[in-house]
Amino acid sequence: MKDSEPINLSGKRSKSTKPIDSKIIRSQLKDTLKIKKEEIQKLSYEKSLSELDAIILELQNDNVLLEQLELSYLQGKLYLEHCENLLEVIEQEVIEIDAQAFDELIE
Repeated sequence: MKDSEPINLSGKRSKSTKPIDSKIIRSQLKDTLKIKKEEIQKLSYEKSLSELDAIILELQNDNVLLEQLELSYLQGKLYLEHCENLLEVIEQEVIEIDAQAFDELIE
């Protein structure tokens, strides 16, 4: 094999493997995540948590392709952030309700 032949993800040289353009991949990944984030924003806490669980199970599978690993991780992070944001909103509402109830009790 010639040194000029590209190396595939398994570390072996291959004539059929084209060099990966990381700028194109990053751009596609960014676009995909932007769309996914907009979709996730519309989901309930329960649905987001369910999707996050599915991603965790997928990542625990030894058969996950390397190319899919980063995308799955980042999607999982988006679901987790959405769940955390929803919980913060509910927590704030509970605090406000609790404060109002306390004020009513002492009046």
